[in-house]
Amino acid sequence: MEANIVTVLIRTKTLPDSIEQGKQALLGLAQMVRTVEPDCLAIELAQDLDDPTNITMIEKWSSRDAYEGPHMQSSHMKSFIEKSSRHFSGPPDISFCNGTQIND
Repeated sequence: MEANIVTVLIRTKTLPDSIEQGKQALLGLAQMVRTVEPDCLAIELAQDLDDPTNITMIEKWSSRDAYEGPHMQSSHMKSFIEKSSRHFSGPPDISFCNGTQIND
């Protein structure tokens, strides 16, 4: 794995009556990002089994700068933030990590 690849953990919480709408909004955004942003290498969505309002997105990016710059300034991100905020209890918690791939 390249040294500059960064894992971004985005933890969000849907409103209790908007779990499915919030999840679908995140899945739609993930599909758009993977389609149009070459610096996004992978996205996984993980929903908490004990509290389905807790959703974590695990994203791999070519660099932190690519995530914080062009990605966050894209029209699809701005639109997502504007339109889907009604499904979430607040802004997400975002952290940046270096990872080590473990292969069999």
